[in-house]
This record gives sequence, C-alpha cells and structure tokens, in this order.
Amino acid sequence: MGDPIADKPACRGGFVFLASLLLAILTAGPVRAQHLQQQVAVREITRQPIAAILETLGAGGNFHFSYSSDRVPADSIISVPAFHGSLHDFLLRLLGPGYDFKELSDYVIIRYSPNRLQPAIEIGEATDQLLVVEGRITDAQTQTGVANVSVYDQHSFASALSDGQGYFKLEIRKPDPTVWMGVSKEDYRDTTLVILMPVEVRHRNRQLTFRYYPGHDSGMPLWRTRFGRFFTNSKQRVQQLNIGAFLAEQSYQFSLLPGISTQGLSSSRTVSRVSVNLIGGHAGGVSGVELSGAFAVNELDVSYAQAAGLFNLVGGDVRGIQAAGIANRVVGSFEGMQVAGLYNATGKHITGMQLAGIMNRAGKVDGVQLAALVNLADSSDYPIGLVNLIKNGHRSLSVEGDEQGYLRLSFRSGGSVLYGIIGLGYGLAGQQLPYQVQAGIGARLIAGAPVGLDAELTGSTNTDFHRQQFRYDMALLPRVRLTPRLELYGGPSLGIVSGNGQVLAEEQPWTIRKFHDGKGAWIAGFTAGIRYSW
Repeated sequence: MGDPIADKPACRGGFVFLASLLLAILTAGPVRAQHLQQQVAVREITRQPIAAILETLGAGGNFHFSYSSDRVPADSIISVPAFHGSLHDFLLRLLGPGYDFKELSDYVIIRYSPNRLQPAIEIGEATDQLLVVEGRITDAQTQTGVANVSVYDQHSFASALSDGQGYFKLEIRKPDPTVWMGVSKEDYRDTTLVILMPVEVRHRNRQLTFRYYPGHDSGMPLWRTRFGRFFTNSKQRVQQLNIGAFLAEQSYQFSLLPGISTQGLSSSRTVSRVSVNLIGGHAGGVSGVELSGAFAVNELDVSYAQAAGLFNLVGGDVRGIQAAGIANRVVGSFEGMQVAGLYNATGKHITGMQLAGIMNRAGKVDGVQLAALVNLADSSDYPIGLVNLIKNGHRSLSVEGDEQGYLRLSFRSGGSVLYGIIGLGYGLAGQQLPYQVQAGIGARLIAGAPVGLDAELTGSTNTDFHRQQFRYDMALLPRVRLTPRLELYGGPSLGIVSGNGQVLAEEQPWTIRKFHDGKGAWIAGFTAGIRYSW
C-alpha cells in the first residue's frame, strides 16, 4: 500500500479537494499562551532538584506545573547559570530540546517528546454536516509509518487512531469553518494541522471550555478497577496516553450504549451538563445531572445529581447525590449522599452519608454509613449496621446473660460512637423457646476510661423452630474497664415482647403490663456480661 496522497486522485465522486493547510509544531501551547511567554529572571542555581526549581517558578508566576515523574527527572540535582528571558526558553535550558510545553488555564504541562511526527492528509468529503480527513502519519526521521497516533478535532474531540502502517481516517460531524486538528502520540511532539475549509459552512459560534486534570496524563484512575478496564478498550487508553487529560465541556449528550451517542466515540473525552443514557453511557464526566436506564460510566468527576437503574461507576470524585438500583462505585472522594439498593463503595474520603441495602465501603468517613448488614471503612464514627469493620474503630466479643436466663455470645463492632450488635443465645432455665438470635445498634454515651456508659437498642427472636416470640429492648449499660482489653458491664432495660399473634409462650419475670389478651407485654429487664475488646 503506497502513500495515500500519491496513490489517490485529487477529485473523487465529483467533489473532493485538498484543504489549505497551516502546519505548526506546538512548542508554546495555544495561541492565547501567557505563562510560557512571560519574562522570568532567575538567579544562579546551585545543586537544586528540578522539582524544587519548578515549584519556585510556579509559585512566582501563580500557576502550576504538571508532568509525569517517570518522564521528567524531577529528583535530579542540577546547577543552572543566571537567566533572563521567557519561561519557555528557560524550560528548554533546564530540561533540553527533548521536551515540549503547553498550557491550559493555570497549568503548564511538560511532556517528554524527543521525536517528531510528519503527517500527510487528504480531504475525502467536506460539507456543513461532515468532514472526512484521511492520511498517513510517519516518523519525521525514519519516514516509516507510526501506529497508534491520535488524530483528533481539538473542538469536538472526534478522534481516530492510525493503524500499523500509520494510515488513519477521521470523521468530524458538523465541522467549524476552521478545523484545528491535533496529531499526538506519547514520546512525540504534538502537531497541529489547521484546515481552512474552502466551502461555505454556516457559522455556529460554538464556544467550548476545556478542562485539564493534572496527574492523569499517564492513565485514568478508572483503569485500575476491574469494571473500569471492562468498560474501556485499548484504543481509548491509547488515546488518553497520547492526548493527555484534556476534556471538553458540552451542554448535553444522549446515548443508547457506550459509543452509540451524540458524541460518538469521543464521549469519554467530554464533560456534559446534562447526560441521558437510555441503556448505558460512557463519558468523561458530568457537571449537572445524569440519568441512566441501566448504567453510567464516567472517567473523572461527577457533580450534582446522578441516577441509574443498575449501577454508577465514577473514576474521579463525586459531589451531590448519587443513586443506583444495585451499586455505586467511586474511585475518588465523595461529598453528599450515596444511595444504592445493594452496595456503595468510595475509594477515598466521604463527607455526607452512605445508604445501602447490604454493604457500604469507604476510606475516611465524615458522616454516617447506614447499611442493613455491613459497613467497611478506614475511619467512621457513625456506622449503622449489624457488622461495622472500621480500621481505627472498636470490636469486642462478650458473654452475657439477662433476667430470663438466656446466655448469649455477642459480637459488637463499630466506630468511636456507634456500633452494631449480633448475638446467639441459649436458654439455661428450661425455656419452651430455648434458642435466641439478637441484633441491634449501640452508642457510646460516655467513652471515658476506666468507667463508661453505653446505650443499646436490640431486637431478639426466641424460638424452638416451630414458634417464635419477639422482644425489643432499650438498655443503659454502665461499664468498668478491668484491663486495656477486658471490661465488665451491666444495666437495666425497658422492652416490649410479642407472641407473634399468639399468647406468650413464657411468663416474663418482670412484667409491667400485658396487652392484646396476653399476646404482648411491656417488661423490665437486666443485662450483664464480660467483654473482650480489640
């Protein structure tokens, strides 16, 4: 297969032409660059790490540097003579010609790019609805085709990857009169082709805002998750490595499935204010509201409101409310309320509330975790669930008894304030319903040592596997610490007992008042035991 420019005719089907081209190698970022062109005066530097020099420059110019630590030798100790000139020229002196620099907002991005690309393109079709660009990307030095080069419209982020021989085909829907086409690949300097359309295209005056996410140029956090790898293919990951963490803001996007949307395959590089997925969608992020019939996958941050019939998967941070029929998974931090039918997971800090039908999981929690069964966290003061496994929390195993003669083995687990209770008991006084299961929650009202006070709400079921009797208690339990891990506790309780529609099978020793013809009663009680904590 030969060069596409030489092998293909200049006209095809009556209306194909070559566009006017302006070729520019990006060494100083966008046209509106400011930081790179500002003048800097640097005194002689003696034996300083590159990272410290960059930090000082950024602080002085009120911006930040972003770079990959495995590409920029940030820990290298160097000496630099005094300098006065543009920041761009100083960076060239500091790092050498193997790097290029561009800026977005308050960031100056440093990329290792020792090689150069040489693009050759041809326009296959050009209307106000579609622009088709074909061509080949070669290495400027070896003249061989370069595979996996990202070719993309810098406005819409419509993109394509070159094949093994360097050939590509890019389709841009509703192109602007002037198309800025980026050509990028890791370890190569970025190239921009400016295509001046020789046809009259209705001007739409579209203005896009771009977001840059520092620290994600070499990969998205979502890729480190099993589901994230499932919903992102190798082409998307290559595009990310080539283009970097630049995402375009859009007003809306609609999708049927990932890749079948108003943004096409570039949806993962856009942040929408309104996102609607009939079945599922894959986007860069949301800054507004997202509704999905089944699922939503977002590479980075989501703000304000997100709801899905099955699950939400977010690679960045979430702020607002997130709801799913089955599960929510957030790789970063969360601020707001997270609600799921079965399972919530936040990888880092959560401020607010997690509510799940079965299980919550988080890093540090400043707020409340509420789950029917299990809460997991590094730090959580207010977990509400039967089992709460908190790294810096409390766990204890106790042997206790009550006024009815039941002996229980109970497990308590939770944070510094709230904890969950589960227990199994057996009646030692010849009860007709000898087996007992107990569950509840407790709170440390006075957490001091050697004396403290707990309050507990529990529900118990007594059974012989044919009949059941239910009991609900509120207890105040003073405790005394004997050793750092061993405590004695005991105190009164007030409760209600129900025969499940039948007359109570057993007489309650401390009955206050019966009701419903002996099918229920208000009772007083007492609980005491010994507890081992760890």
